[in-house]
Amino acid sequence: MQIINPNYSALNAAQTAAIALNTAHVAGNGSDHADVATNTSGVASNVTAIGLNTTHRGSDGSDHSLSHVQNSDTYLDEGETNEVTAADAADAVTKKHAIGGDTTLGTMTANLAMGGFEITGAGPIAGGLNVIAIGENTALSVEECLSSLCLVSGAYTVTLRAVSEVAEGANVTVFSTGTNTIKVDLHDDDRFVLDGTALTVAHMLDSAGAAGDYVTVVKDSAAGWTVIGRSGTWIDGDTS
Repeated sequence: MQIINPNYSALNAAQTAAIALNTAHVAGNGSDHADVATNTSGVASNVTAIGLNTTHRGSDGSDHSLSHVQNSDTYLDEGETNEVTAADAADAVTKKHAIGGDTTLGTMTANLAMGGFEITGAGPIAGGLNVIAIGENTALSVEECLSSLCLVSGAYTVTLRAVSEVAEGANVTVFSTGTNTIKVDLHDDDRFVLDGTALTVAHMLDSAGAAGDYVTVVKDSAAGWTVIGRSGTWIDGDTS
C-alpha cells in the first residue's frame, strides 16, 4: 500500500516504497492511528519531509499529533505560550522605586533617611565631598548642603538651605581662595553656634578677609548649624 502526499509531489518510487503503514492500529471509525516505519535504505530524512495528516488521529478525526514551538529555549506543546501577562506587568509596576507619588520607574523624588545616610535621588552617590566653585553670591541647593566644599574666589555671600530641608549631619565648608571677606548666611529661622555660643537667629558669619580662611558648619538639630572647625577669625556678622 502506498500513500501519495498531496503536499509533496517530488517522491520517487524508492522513496514512497520506503514508507510502510502499520494497519494494525486503525480505530473503529476507520481513522488511522498507525506509526510510520522506515526501511534501512537511509530515507529517514525523506520521511520527515512528508506531512502525514493521517497520523495519530483520534476517534473524532481530530489531529492528536504534537507540534513543538521553541520559545525562549523552552519547548511548548501546541497552543501553549510563554508570554508576559498583564498580571506580570502589574507586579513589575508595584515593585518599582516610586517615592512621593512619582510613578516613573526607578525615579525617587523624596529623600530616604536610612540611619545616618540620606539618598536624595538626584546626582551621584559618592563618598567624597562635592566641590563647588563660587564666583558670585550663591544660595546652595539642598544637595550642595549635604557634604560640600565651597571654594569662594571673591567677596561673596554663601547662603545655606533651611535646616528643615536637610538631614542632621549635613555639612558645608566655605573656603576663601583670596584676600576677601566671606559671608556665610542662613535661613531667617535658623541660628549658628560659634565658639559654643548660640548666635541670634538669622545672624550670619563673617570672615576676617585672609586667604585660606575657612569655616565648617554642621546641622546639629532643627534649630540650626554649629561651627565645628575654622581657620582665621570668624565673627557674628549680624544680619547685614
